[in-house]
Amino acid sequence: MEPIGRWASRSRTELSEDIAPPFHDAPVVGEPPLTSPIPEPSQVISKDGPAPQAPLPQTRRRTALTGNWSADEGNGRRCRVQLSSVPSLDLYKASSAQCASKALQEINAWSMVDGDIVLYSRGRVVSRLKGEDTAYSGALNGSGGSITLTR
Repeated sequence: MEPIGRWASRSRTELSEDIAPPFHDAPVVGEPPLTSPIPEPSQVISKDGPAPQAPLPQTRRRTALTGNWSADEGNGRRCRVQLSSVPSLDLYKASSAQCASKALQEINAWSMVDGDIVLYSRGRVVSRLKGEDTAYSGALNGSGGSITLTR
């Protein structure tokens, strides 16, 4: 059987030259790259001294907040709030148990915004809680009641 078409009878070298000219700046497989790697932050030297420590990344801080919290509803009643790491669209799942407040009974999502915990019920903000590490507090939207989450 005889090759058909203008490409059928050409050698592999001729084909590659016809398709694209060689790229001389590209590294050859097995050779080191042409540019040096980006130095690690610890290798960067500044005339002002060491660089300040970066704040905790939002993702790492968010995962530190997941889990069970004890919620003080402000009226002497306590309940449990669970902040999950399971995504639900652009938020994360949340749930509550044994809460007297209807707003807290209905929470189903949460997020972290500027370091605050924001609780949601069906897409609307129930509360925005400020704090750090093991204690966050704020007010319930609508009723104005207070809420404090502690570990």
